[in-house]
Amino acid sequence: GLRFEARAKQRETRYQSLYRPKFDRNQLGYDIYNCPSTPPDNYPMAWTTVEVLNNWMPHDVTTIPPAYREIYQGLCVFDYTTQYDTALIYRKAELPFIIHNDPNVMSVARRWEDDTEYLHNALGDKRLFRTERSTINEF
Repeated sequence: GLRFEARAKQRETRYQSLYRPKFDRNQLGYDIYNCPSTPPDNYPMAWTTVEVLNNWMPHDVTTIPPAYREIYQGLCVFDYTTQYDTALIYRKAELPFIIHNDPNVMSVARRWEDDTEYLHNALGDKRLFRTERSTINEF
C-alpha cells in the first residue's frame, strides 16, 4: 500500500539523482520522457559500442550527490498507466522502449520488498547455487 508507494518514490528519486541522460531532446530529436505517439524516423538513437564504453567507468563508482552518471539513453520511457496505447504503437513497430509503473511488475516488486525472506524461502536450504565474486570489480 502506502508504504510500498513511498519506497517506490524513494527508489525513483535515488535513480534520478544518480543517473541522467547524456543527451536531451535537442540532440536526440525527441524527449525520451514524452515521446510522440508516432515513432520518429531516427528512433531509437543509437551509439557505437566504443562510444558507450568510453563513457562507462567501471572503476569510478562515485555517485554521491552532487555527482551523477550521464548515461546513453535513447529509448522512450512510457508510463504503463498513462501511455500504454503509445507503447503498443512502438511495440507493433517492433521498436524498443522502457515501460514503468506496470502493475504486474509492481506487484512482484512489492512481494520481494515486503517479504525479506522471499528469496530464501523460494530457494530453500538444501541446494547450493553458484555466484561470482570479484575483488577488482571485473568478472
